[in-house]
Amino acid sequence: ENTNDARESVGLYVVNELIKNLAEVRLYDPEAVNSFINEYEIKFKYKLDKKMFFNNIKQTIKNVDACIVLTSWEHIKNLTDKDIDEANPNMLIIDGRNCLKLTKNVIKIGG
Repeated sequence: ENTNDARESVGLYVVNELIKNLAEVRLYDPEAVNSFINEYEIKFKYKLDKKMFFNNIKQTIKNVDACIVLTSWEHIKNLTDKDIDEANPNMLIIDGRNCLKLTKNVIKIGG
């Protein structure tokens, strides 16, 4: 949480499963991009394309069908229902950190 170290990130495994199942994956983390790419390559022997990473959360979620939140950066926690409606009002959101204050389309599984 709020670190640039992705060595123990559950996100590595989630992303790997999504890629194995041919999902189009978009990633955002303001600090851990390089660490995530390096750790992913070490664990799964596959190099992630930097084009999968976006510079801000709103750009990352624009027009996606689903969003999985696995980090609790303040600006992610502060996403609003309006932000989601502007990105895709039908988006499914899985809150793996139980940190979002959204009122619709959210499944909270973490904590």
